[in-house]
Amino acid sequence: MDSISLASSVVRDRLSDADVDAIKAYLGAERIQQLLVDFPVGRSTVVAYNDIGYALAFADEEVIAYEILKRVEEVAPGRVALKLNIADVLWSSDKEQSRVYYKQYVSLMGEVGKERLIPLRVIERINSN
Repeated sequence: MDSISLASSVVRDRLSDADVDAIKAYLGAERIQQLLVDFPVGRSTVVAYNDIGYALAFADEEVIAYEILKRVEEVAPGRVALKLNIADVLWSSDKEQSRVYYKQYVSLMGEVGKERLIPLRVIERINSN
């Protein structure tokens, strides 16, 4: 059985290799459910689950990615990277809601003086029709 920290580490390694097949194989529904049971989303696990949600989105598993990221949001609603991850996941299915999250992301980045680090796609998507 994996710990949440091991799962997060494996996911980050697979992301660094852009190995979508390995991400999908490793983060199957059964493994995710077991991780959630054994290591519920909480303050100590938000980083790991944010990484897992991001990896699932990267692997085009938007539905489960969104479910995980929403659980993280319940625990850490002000997490800046989370806003971007949720916006990106929603972009293909709900552009209006995605824009809401992009705007929250831009606002939070502005609050910490990191406007110059905002990806161009964020501004393009906020302003697109």
